[in-house]
Amino acid sequence: MKRFVMATMAVAGCTALLLAGFGLNDSIDRTMQKQFINEDRVWSYDMQIVLNGSYDTTVSECPAYNTVTSNALISSALLTHMKVYDAVSDDGEDILESYLVVPEYSGELGKYISLKSRKTGEAHQLTDNGAIITEKLSSRLGVKAGDTINLVLDDGSTVGIPVAAIAENYAFHYIYLSKALYTHIFGSAPDYNYITANLAIDNISQEQKNSLAAELMSEYEISAVAYTSQIQNSFENIMDSVSAIVLILIVSAGLLAFIVLYNLSIINITERIKEIATIKVLGFDNLEVSSYIFRENIILTLIGIVEGLICGVILHKIVTTMAEVDVIMFGRGISVRSFLYASLLAFAFSMFVSLVLHRRLKKVDMVESLKSIE
Repeated sequence: MKRFVMATMAVAGCTALLLAGFGLNDSIDRTMQKQFINEDRVWSYDMQIVLNGSYDTTVSECPAYNTVTSNALISSALLTHMKVYDAVSDDGEDILESYLVVPEYSGELGKYISLKSRKTGEAHQLTDNGAIITEKLSSRLGVKAGDTINLVLDDGSTVGIPVAAIAENYAFHYIYLSKALYTHIFGSAPDYNYITANLAIDNISQEQKNSLAAELMSEYEISAVAYTSQIQNSFENIMDSVSAIVLILIVSAGLLAFIVLYNLSIINITERIKEIATIKVLGFDNLEVSSYIFRENIILTLIGIVEGLICGVILHKIVTTMAEVDVIMFGRGISVRSFLYASLLAFAFSMFVSLVLHRRLKKVDMVESLKSIE
């Protein structure tokens, strides 16, 4: 009974580690895909242009905006107010640096940023009834739709902003606010210091990007140009370092399975040496002897894999939460492929132990084994 429990626990632990590793890789990949790559990605804009100063007037009176929209490589642009504030929880214990974003025209924000619920897929529209905040900001501060989020202003005072909806997002923390609601809360209209823009060419070369950035920055009103692809590359570098955890988990799982199953199998063979010698005397060949002894290992392995998959889902959730940094939210799901890979590898580790011990069984001396037991 003890061997049964220990064997299934070893395989379950191995499978759980494997699933957590593959699941973490899924989460990292899903973060990149959903934030930057997929057709329904969160950030669908191509570039952000930082203005040298700010404008609280209409677009027609903003020279930088006219410069941007007149460029043949840019298809559309939106004046945006963006400023960093500290968002604090009601108890004041959690403080997160967040970007307050106010587009000039709320109805056009969807061209550049997808605001929808990760859980339901429902698209949110920015209205004057409340702000839309990103998911991790919501969970960290304990703020949900219908609550109020508190921002610390430059003078140290706080202002409360009503929250209308929670939006899917995986990088940084954002609070999206309509121009009318911003004016109502802060007492003045927003001053626009950014331009969010889309390129007219899908597969624009890096040389064209560099040339466009240089051309725009030659204008006094524009101080910097940042492409979404540059941010994506930076995040990919961060994710690559986190991906090393996946390899560590897989190697650890393999070592755990091999060491425990090998030792348990050795004990099993030692305790049953007389039985093994007896069936050899009866005419069983080496393959039949091995299959007779290791048949129960296969059964225990299958039971352990099922238990491990259940534990792996829980472990993945824990590991994913621990591996996250403040400005990143990993994807939450595990693909079917990862369940399959974890199961097959755990079974392969177990079969490898059986293969190694098959050679030991071939060397069992029938006469000496029977003598030693007697």
